[in-house]
Amino acid sequence: MSAADAPPGSALPRRLRLLDPGHLLASPLLRNLLQERFALRELVAGEQVGVYRIEREVGRGGMGLVYRAARADGEYEQTVALKWLPDSARDAASAARFRDERQILANLRHPGIARLIDGGRCIQGHLWFAMEYVDGAPLDEHCAAQALALPLRVQLLLAVLDAVAFAHARLLIHRDIKPRNVLVDADGQPRLLDFGIAALLGSTARPAYSPGFASPEQLACGEVGIASDIWQLGRLCRRVLEAGNTAAGRLPADLLAIVDKAAAAEPIQRYATVNELSADLQRFLAQRPVRARKAGLAHRARLLLRRHPWSIGLGGFAGFAFLATVVAFTAQLRRERDEAQRARATTQAVSDFITRDLLSAADPWAGGRSDVRLAAVVEAAVDKVDARFPQRAEVSGLLHLELGRLLSNLGRQKQAAHSLAQAVEELAGVRGPLDAAVLDARYQTAKVSQRELRLADVETRLRSLRADAVQAGNLLLQRHIDVDLAWNEAQQGDFATCHRHYLQLQQTDGEGDAQQQVVVFTGLSYCEQGLGQYSAAAVHAQQGWALGRLRLGALHPQTLDMSWVLTMAQIGLGQFDAAVATGEQAYEGTRQVKGEQHSGVAAVAYQVGYAHLCAGRPREALDWLDRAVAIRLAVLAADDPRIAVARSQRAVALLQSEQVAAAQADMAQARGLLASPAAISAVARTVIVRNSALMHLALQENDQAAADFRAALATATRIYGAADTRVAVLRLGLGISQWRQGETQAGLAAIAQALPEVTRLPGCQSELIAQGRAALAQMAVVAAVAGKRAQ
Repeated sequence: MSAADAPPGSALPRRLRLLDPGHLLASPLLRNLLQERFALRELVAGEQVGVYRIEREVGRGGMGLVYRAARADGEYEQTVALKWLPDSARDAASAARFRDERQILANLRHPGIARLIDGGRCIQGHLWFAMEYVDGAPLDEHCAAQALALPLRVQLLLAVLDAVAFAHARLLIHRDIKPRNVLVDADGQPRLLDFGIAALLGSTARPAYSPGFASPEQLACGEVGIASDIWQLGRLCRRVLEAGNTAAGRLPADLLAIVDKAAAAEPIQRYATVNELSADLQRFLAQRPVRARKAGLAHRARLLLRRHPWSIGLGGFAGFAFLATVVAFTAQLRRERDEAQRARATTQAVSDFITRDLLSAADPWAGGRSDVRLAAVVEAAVDKVDARFPQRAEVSGLLHLELGRLLSNLGRQKQAAHSLAQAVEELAGVRGPLDAAVLDARYQTAKVSQRELRLADVETRLRSLRADAVQAGNLLLQRHIDVDLAWNEAQQGDFATCHRHYLQLQQTDGEGDAQQQVVVFTGLSYCEQGLGQYSAAAVHAQQGWALGRLRLGALHPQTLDMSWVLTMAQIGLGQFDAAVATGEQAYEGTRQVKGEQHSGVAAVAYQVGYAHLCAGRPREALDWLDRAVAIRLAVLAADDPRIAVARSQRAVALLQSEQVAAAQADMAQARGLLASPAAISAVARTVIVRNSALMHLALQENDQAAADFRAALATATRIYGAADTRVAVLRLGLGISQWRQGETQAGLAAIAQALPEVTRLPGCQSELIAQGRAALAQMAVVAAVAGKRAQ
């Protein structure tokens, strides 16, 4: 018998207690070893660590010592479980990653998880953590002491599984799930302790796991992930279900099958996710067949009878009740059989389609070409769906949904819209309008409109979809829609509203996975830039970028988008060289992930070109802006405002490179969009008209420059506010134009008022500042000469 298999409260032989982490440091031999090897000393009552004063020791474990401690800085009262860990020497990179991981764990908020509150490293090098203090008994001991029935134990286990699934959705692994790390508090709520601490410690202090609760891959020093947590959950389930008076052989066969599947030796044989394990336990509670073992006809009939005991009549109704029961059994079993067969048939059909019609296009042995692009493969596959499944609307609809989603991500918006429209029609006809797949197809259609900047259409689609998502109870989709509605507000220039909404989304506890958190950081930084709050925007962009790299990877599309937003924030702060470096890195990553011809690649190229232009390097700027224009012309509609914005910016670079004719041609094409019926946002309109004004000013065309500056001022004041620096830049340009036209007093007054505001925050207006200062200096000389003559 191992320490893990001993009944709660039983006495273990001394040789086994040495292996139990709960008694690891109780051994004088091992205590001396830790003191010498790791310089781990014990703390005493009254000693202070950080802002916490030690009250008493409450436990010893494989990771170190645990104390009850109280906050001692007088700010507020708080009791914590302070974990005192061995010395852990770290380099700067490890320390930085340790801080990032600690922050992520501190934000892990779930009613079933004891939160990480604080942590640090003392002068001697010991790591310490202040955890939420939970005063309770281990889950297995609680169940044994209360003599809980099996259904109540399963309900408690389901609460633990919900907490683990919540963390897994945020890419956090526990690595040390055992009864002692699940305490039941005074309210009867199981609370999971030490989530992520093993990962946080990294390789410097490998935890000592309890015998019987270390997964096979942990014992083999292999890769530890979700499968390892599921194995430990299986062991936890067995321990909790068998604790007390319940003998091992008395557990129902379905429950034993669930436990055995979760704790299978090979990871591939276990449940793929915690949610799958939870679903099987819920099936057991509902007396339905579980996925962990095959259910024969007799077993299914028994379960159905248990679910519907009312079907058995009494007295004279016994014969009728028996007949009704047989009919109900038969109908239910037929439905279950038909659903299983339909699911298998659908899976096989989709698999065959992917193999024969999608991947074969890139297989030379199947008549394809090895150099074919993915977008071309997907586009060709869309045309084959209807022909392959003329009478299978559900399969056809699911394929159209996935192909449409993929086409949109690849930048093929028109093709994506067509495929998604078919998905909505086919799936709604089979599954109903509120089915999750139908709502997803409608959401992807709204994303297509968003990527094409059809902002009014996006608003209409998302508002309607949100109402249906509420009716369907789809909370995750509601959050996605709220994020996209805020982004739509940003694109329309309503930066104050979008900023408020993103702050609300950021502060929502327990919502959103890592990707959604990065999306919110992206929108928050973008809206702060719209409000002229560049310092805050840069901070949020850095936080989002770090989170994306840590949780999603450096080449995840959302991490790359975060880099693009960070580039813009750096430009707003006048950090042009830093913006170029960030932007070039983002460009290479985006090009690698999304391909050469993608609007996201063009967006990054545009920002790098703009940073070069602001830094006074027009030729380098021209190279990048050429790329932006070329890509946008290739992938966007001819009247897309992003093409006009890139052309207008390239015109400024051409002009500074003394290519006047080419600059005028670009600007004329950009200005042409302003008179077209195509929808254009206020932000895009302001950029185009501002660049046109700068060109006229450089060419000494002062009347046209003044007219453009006034037009840009009207729009910019509305979307940015009169106090914004970008508005001051336009006032400065107007003042210079007026001064050159002979409106001396009005022009100089505008220049004198705008210059201090423009120079307060570094930005892309050094040429205007120089011209404004020259005007004031010239008038000062004129005034001085006039004064001498008067004397």
